[in-house]
Order: sequence, then C-alpha cells, then structure tokens
Amino acid sequence: MKKEPKSLQQILRKAPSIKKLLQEADADHNRLIQLRQMVPAELASHCVSVHQQKGTMTIYLSSPAWASRMRLISKKLADKLGVRYISCKVQASRTQPKITNKITSRARHSDLAADLIESSIGHSSDPELDAILKRLAQAVRPKH
Repeated sequence: MKKEPKSLQQILRKAPSIKKLLQEADADHNRLIQLRQMVPAELASHCVSVHQQKGTMTIYLSSPAWASRMRLISKKLADKLGVRYISCKVQASRTQPKITNKITSRARHSDLAADLIESSIGHSSDPELDAILKRLAQAVRPKH
C-alpha cells in the first residue's frame, strides 16, 4: 500500500531552524492582526507586516505618508502593545506596475515640434529617413 505523499510544508516543519522561522512568522502575523484592530481602519489597511524583536516592534507600511501617520500614534500604541519602541518603515510593493502598450494621453503637437523635426531633414544621407521625418513633421504640426 502506497503512503500518502507529504507536502513541502510538512517536511519543512520538521527542520528545527525552519520550524522556528515558521513560528516567528505566525507570531508576526498574529501581531499584525492585533495591530490592525487597534489603529483606525484607514491606517490599518496600509499596515503591510510587523516584526518584533527585543522590545522593538517594526511596522511596515505601504507608503511614506502612512508611515508618518503611524509615527504620530506610535508612542500610545507602544504602551498598548507592551513594547518599548515602535519603528515605522516603508515596504516596497511586491506587485509591479501594470505596463500597457496603449497611449493614455495624446502628446501635444506644436509648430515648434514640427519645425524641429523639419530642421533635421537633409542632415542624413538616407532619403528614406528624410521622407519619414517630413511625414512626421506634417503629422505633428497642429491644424489651425
């Protein structure tokens, strides 16, 4: 009879060093839940993670503005949480900004832009490039 395969988590939990790290991560998660319940809702949603070590709690927030707001209440919060000091830091976002190929706003066309493009016509030995620059200059020149 085949044994049920073990998950990676089950295997890793047996290693003493990994077990300790997982326990610390669980404790930090519980502290984050507690912290979010103690601060205003608008601030709670920007608390990304926490870590406590030797009487200091480090709170990671989503932006410098939210970290500043947390610093304003950190003294009272430290007393409520039973820690000596609270450090507020910004945690970089783990998600990358969405990059699209769409042009979101049309560039402003001007006579100056068209004149600059036209002034570069003839400075190349490539007649095809000159033709492209001429069409580009016509395209960016505003229609009055």
